[in-house]
Amino acid sequence: MGLSGLPGRFWQILPLKINKFLKENLKIELHYGKSKIRCLGNSLNFLGFRVFYHHKLLKKSNLRKMMHNLCLLEENYSKGETAYDEIYDFIEGWIAYAKNANTYNLRKKISGELERAFPDEISAKEINRCLKAQTLLKNKKPFI
Repeated sequence: MGLSGLPGRFWQILPLKINKFLKENLKIELHYGKSKIRCLGNSLNFLGFRVFYHHKLLKKSNLRKMMHNLCLLEENYSKGETAYDEIYDFIEGWIAYAKNANTYNLRKKISGELERAFPDEISAKEINRCLKAQTLLKNKKPFI
């Protein structure tokens, strides 16, 4: 029997028991108007993610918005109004956000598309990372 098959009285008592536990152990209270108890089989929306029991996905609207903004940045880049560093910063920030969900293949695909769209470009961040790595290698003491 799933949770949805439980009697209505259970659903009335459960929030009271949860609130009592939170009050006694964590010294916090549920806001009855804002708190909901949901079955784990359903997803819930939180901070641009669809959260399931075992995984998280990005909301489709969030992905569409990112792609739209990326297209605008690419158009501005082709007109000479935007530097490559701005596009790189945008993608880097979005990928850091997307890492919080199950998006490995999506991030790989977007990174590949960025490499194909800008094959001869390199951002200042990438240059600084390479220079830092070279400096660390030069200053590294040999192990004896």
